[in-house]
Formats: sequence, structure tokens, C-alpha cells
Amino acid sequence: MSYFKKFGNITSCRIYSRKNAKVQQARIIYDSAHSIARFDTQWAVYCFSTCLRVTPCHYTVDQKSSHHEFVTTLTQLPLNTKDIDLAPSHQGS
Repeated sequence: MSYFKKFGNITSCRIYSRKNAKVQQARIIYDSAHSIARFDTQWAVYCFSTCLRVTPCHYTVDQKSSHHEFVTTLTQLPLNTKDIDLAPSHQGS
């Protein structure tokens, strides 16, 4: 939550997991729609070394589907590979 405070004043934050889910989700509510305007063009952020996908709740089903169109599952990565290691601008050693 502290990472997302930099985008605006948070009025509510709820973290949850769906049954049998491999990931957690968060619903963050800001006091201004302006706070999430950047996520119309920026679909993810790095918080520490973890990539977090952001989908505004007001999106239509079609808009949400278009975000999921570019999702994939990577398997057989080297042990201890972190999200940030796969970022386009990351310079591996």
C-alpha cells in the first residue's frame, strides 16, 4: 500500500486471494480518478523486484480482456529468477 500512496490519497485498500489462486489481488480506492489516469497507458509497475499488473476497476469487460490478451506463463526459468530480472531494461550479470 505504501508504494501506491505516491499516486494519490488512498481511501480504502483490500488485499484478497481467490480460492486456489496463485496470486493475491488488491483493490485500492483513491479519492480522485486523476490518481489512476497513468494506468490507462501503463499496465504494470515494479514494486521492489515484483511486477504488479494494474487494471482499473472501472474498465469494461472488453478493456479488461485487452489487458489479459498480453499475459503469458513462463516456465522452467532458472532458480531464483525474479520479476525484475525479466524487465526489458534490466542489465543481467
